[in-house]
Amino acid sequence: MKDVWNERLRCPLCLKTGTANLCQAEDDDLPTIRSVPDGFRVIKTNDGPDFRCADCDVSVEP
Repeated sequence: MKDVWNERLRCPLCLKTGTANLCQAEDDDLPTIRSVPDGFRVIKTNDGPDFRCADCDVSVEP
């Protein structure tokens, strides 16, 4: 079974918003990023994805 969900993203500096799409199978430790909206990027870490604003280069807020 695979869980699929959306994460709402918001930059705390420029207030840009978007929605990322993720999924995770039961056997996976970390989620897989299916899509990231324009203006955002993701850095893979040991604790999971770190979504960042592409313009401001800061971690986004949920």
